[in-house]
Amino acid sequence: MIDKAVEAGNYREAVRLLYQKTLKELSHAGLIDWAANKTNYDYLCEIDTHPSSGSFRKLTRIYEYTEYGEFGIDREGFKSVRKLYGRVNKQLSRGRNGKT
Repeated sequence: MIDKAVEAGNYREAVRLLYQKTLKELSHAGLIDWAANKTNYDYLCEIDTHPSSGSFRKLTRIYEYTEYGEFGIDREGFKSVRKLYGRVNKQLSRGRNGKT
């Protein structure tokens, strides 16, 4: 679905989907307890001491600007978001392997 949104030029939707995917992966890694009534700030507090917290904080800021602040995002901006996602994912993988 993320790739379809990118192909359609709907980068705002692609950011939303990528952020949701990140939350799912953080939940599966046991770093957050996902719940419908939690806020992004709640998740930031839960992951605060993990090495991926800085990248996740940046990703959250971009998500909030595009989703709630209705800031526009273009192809280049989305490339940056994908890189942040990659950093979070890499840091999660290191944590799973016992490396931090």
